[in-house]
Amino acid sequence: MSVDGKHNEAMKEEEDRIENLKQQKAKDKSVFTRIKNKLLSVLDEEDYPCRREVKAVRQKLCEVQECAMSTMEELSQEYLSCKEREKRKKLTDEMDRLQVEFSEAHDKAKEYLNNRKEELSSLATDASENTRRRQIEESVLRKSVEKQTLGEKIKREQDSASGKEDLEELRRQDLVAPDRSEQVNSPDRRDVEQGASGGSQVLAESEIINEMTLTLPQDPVEQATERSHTTLTSQIVQPRFLALRTVPVFLKNGYRRIKVNAMLDDASTKTYLNADVAAELGLQGHPQSVTLNVLNGQVETFETMPVEVELESLDGNLKVTISAFTAERVTGNMKVIDWGKYAVNCTHLKGIQFPNPGIRPIVGLLIGGDYAELHYSFKDVRGQPGEPVARLTPLGWTCTGTVDKSLKYWDGRYQVALPWKQDVSNLPDNYDMALRRLYNTEKRLPKNPEIAAAYSENMTQYLEKGYIRKVDPAEDKPARKWYLPHFLVVRLDRTTTKAGIVFDAPARFGGISLNDVIDQGPKLPRDLNDVLLRFRRHPVALICDIAEMYLRIEVASKDRSFQRFSWRSLDQKRKSEEYEFNRVVFGINSSPFQAQFVSQTHAEKYKDELPLSSETVLKSTYMDDSMNSMLDESQAMELFKQLDKLWSKEGMHAPNGCPIHPRWLLEEDVFTFKVSSLEEISQLTKRNFLKRIATLFDPVGFLTPFTIRAKVMMQEMWVAGLEWDELCLRKLIHKSQEWFGELEELPTIKIPRCLRFGQEEVLLSETLHAFVDASQDAYGAVVYSRVIYKSGLVSSRLVAAKSTVAPLAATSIPRLELMAAILGLRLTESISKVYNGALGQAVFWSDSMNVLWIKSRSWRYKPFVANRVGEIQSLTDPKQWRFVPTKENPADFTTRGMRVSDMAEERKWWSGPDFLAQEESD
Repeated sequence: MSVDGKHNEAMKEEEDRIENLKQQKAKDKSVFTRIKNKLLSVLDEEDYPCRREVKAVRQKLCEVQECAMSTMEELSQEYLSCKEREKRKKLTDEMDRLQVEFSEAHDKAKEYLNNRKEELSSLATDASENTRRRQIEESVLRKSVEKQTLGEKIKREQDSASGKEDLEELRRQDLVAPDRSEQVNSPDRRDVEQGASGGSQVLAESEIINEMTLTLPQDPVEQATERSHTTLTSQIVQPRFLALRTVPVFLKNGYRRIKVNAMLDDASTKTYLNADVAAELGLQGHPQSVTLNVLNGQVETFETMPVEVELESLDGNLKVTISAFTAERVTGNMKVIDWGKYAVNCTHLKGIQFPNPGIRPIVGLLIGGDYAELHYSFKDVRGQPGEPVARLTPLGWTCTGTVDKSLKYWDGRYQVALPWKQDVSNLPDNYDMALRRLYNTEKRLPKNPEIAAAYSENMTQYLEKGYIRKVDPAEDKPARKWYLPHFLVVRLDRTTTKAGIVFDAPARFGGISLNDVIDQGPKLPRDLNDVLLRFRRHPVALICDIAEMYLRIEVASKDRSFQRFSWRSLDQKRKSEEYEFNRVVFGINSSPFQAQFVSQTHAEKYKDELPLSSETVLKSTYMDDSMNSMLDESQAMELFKQLDKLWSKEGMHAPNGCPIHPRWLLEEDVFTFKVSSLEEISQLTKRNFLKRIATLFDPVGFLTPFTIRAKVMMQEMWVAGLEWDELCLRKLIHKSQEWFGELEELPTIKIPRCLRFGQEEVLLSETLHAFVDASQDAYGAVVYSRVIYKSGLVSSRLVAAKSTVAPLAATSIPRLELMAAILGLRLTESISKVYNGALGQAVFWSDSMNVLWIKSRSWRYKPFVANRVGEIQSLTDPKQWRFVPTKENPADFTTRGMRVSDMAEERKWWSGPDFLAQEESD
């Protein structure tokens, strides 16, 4: 075949291939067309600005993309002509240009929609404000009618003595304003005198709305049935107040550090500090006059003193030196809200760890806009409109907003609502489960008639005292309810209530329990160590508990249907009846929080009228037991009277006399340890050993030399790789049996309760002395109180001790000594806070020369040493750290341990080394 023939045949084959590609292109084009039409139909359904422009550009873009893809992918590169290449380039450029136009049109449409969204949101807010305004106007009109009625009554009855008494009664109810002529300046005073009728002045409508909200009972029929004697004084006064943005911080000057509440005020151009806080920190400056702009263009001039103080966040992550002006009271007597207590009422605030406010319940520092960086928001947490807003700042979590107290005071008794943490509409009907639990309990009780009688007696008393009520079968059934199984708990070691009924709120049915849907609330009880420290401080001790504390607090009527239970007086022949608790139930997880919240709120309310009892409830009460100590019997009697009066105002009462604490011997005024009968352990395992040592309760650390031996043995079991139920090694069995045998000797140890001598001795000074030590096995610290009396006597007694086993990882003795120093520092700091003493007056003792690290700059060392030296230097002066010989260091007992018999006779452990009883110069 000639060359021309081969060429013609190749051309024909190529033409056939191109024809096939064209046919494939036509098919692909139909597919692209269907996709394009679908996209355009979707765009047609949307209604937003620039829709037509976006649609046209998008349609053109689809066509260009279709053509470009067909040209680039389906035609062979070697057969493209120059014209086709130019066409390809033009198509590519056109596609890029249209892509830019499409992006611009899309961004324009998006911006328009966002602006429209903000406009609609603003309109919705305005509508909500208008609705709220109409509600306020209606409330004002209603209050105006009430005001007019009350005013007419006052005018009619003011001329008679009985009328004056009624007027005072109305004022006590906060329905009539007191005479304000003594509380306002001259111009306002003239207005009051001219507008008064007969010397009385009724509150303006706006003041009534701002100061209180009067709420009638939710179920008037039920309340009238229960309390037919209820009068106007039984109405609920439920305050609403605005909480400003406050956060607790540390203020430091040299070696003095205190915790105060700071308020973040963007509207203030300066920062202010309470004068008493400045004096306590020892801050000094040159007095000067400052002019302050207040409301209505008025100015106020006051004397102040510019000072500088170091500000530190509670977590220690922020430290900054600020300048402030002193003032008598930065925000007056404005109370600081503990948001940890109120967060349970707001769903969006649950889970936020709000810091505990300072001891002083008022604002001590106002941080103005001159430190704007401290106002910065890392995160905001919002709820529904009108709910508080939380903010995470460099100083910690803060919150602001209107606070509605769920706590109500009704007819001499507090009422609380259950803090639900989720919707309860899906709770199953657990009636049958609770009924089966009752039947099982009834089968067991005949075996012990005394317990059965106590069970029935408790239920009878509940009914007679009004704690529970029998549910009438004819009454309306609530939409949602829950039945609580119950059982009796007998405590023979208690001096008051030996038998009590526990309602099993954790019992699950259908995969859920009542406690699963109720928020437990934050931890409010005081630390037991702090309570015991206050109990030991003064010569005269006092203890009292609250009888049936939980049962003295009512539960809101809307939540009572979730506290139902079945009962038939243990008579298996009778039909079971439904009962309902109207009080706080022991067994529901929120009950401890609610009881503590009520008692602490009540104490805050009467702290001016009953200062001793309020301080005891707030600082020296653990659950329902108040434990405090006073200087003499007269103060103790006054405290007991105030406590009885305080609890009676709350609808509670303390039993006559003071119950004796099981571990406090009243006649000798000493502590001792009670050891229960111990079962013999036939085979020692790690589980049995841990169970036995856990029965020894020593929160203060009196028995630290004895308990550290058990801790070291427990660590040896871990090192040996023993399983929980694996038999221990013979060496460990011998050591543990020896330790178990010494438990029976613990009752022979008696520790003086009071840290001082008797009432006749007048105290001059008190100093804390901390001793620290470390070994390869453990490190520990012990703190003593050294007291000097006016008579010249000097005494020292053990306050607290603590020890910890050394880490399993190899750690040098110098580092362990440094860890012991940190342990002693923190223990002393916690004691100093309870006794309101300055940590800078404490003295620290160590038998290691490595403590010289403290006298050098921390940045010179590696991070492990630098961090701990830095903490020590931030809280103490290196001059406070002293050397003590090992033989005179009582902290040595916390690392190597002691036998009980030796510890009971070791004076150095209970009173410290002999030189503490000598003069400072010696």
